[in-house]
Amino acid sequence: MYGSKCVGIGNAPHAAPNAFFAEGFFNNTCILSGAGDPYLNIGDCVADATLANRVVLGGNKIMSPGGTAASVSCGKTYTFAEWIALGLDVGTTLSDVPATADIISMARNLLSIA
Repeated sequence: MYGSKCVGIGNAPHAAPNAFFAEGFFNNTCILSGAGDPYLNIGDCVADATLANRVVLGGNKIMSPGGTAASVSCGKTYTFAEWIALGLDVGTTLSDVPATADIISMARNLLSIA
């Protein structure tokens, strides 16, 4: 987590991802604390095919209270459904936040704690 969002890449227009290096956020599980918290904030960018060369995304499990309202900022704000429809984040899903006991179980499994 990066504060109230899963990931933030660049916090100013001039710091957005560029063609000289690629950022990545894939195969992660992120639990947002508030409905409406953003999944992803990329800053001042254009959500087109060239973005896939600069930001590698996909296979993430995003959990938000109620399983809704996670947004993405990339030049403008997209709903989660609009973002996924662009095809730039294949396999990423949005669901409700699990019960506390389930979160603890997920952490124990990840860390191989009996």
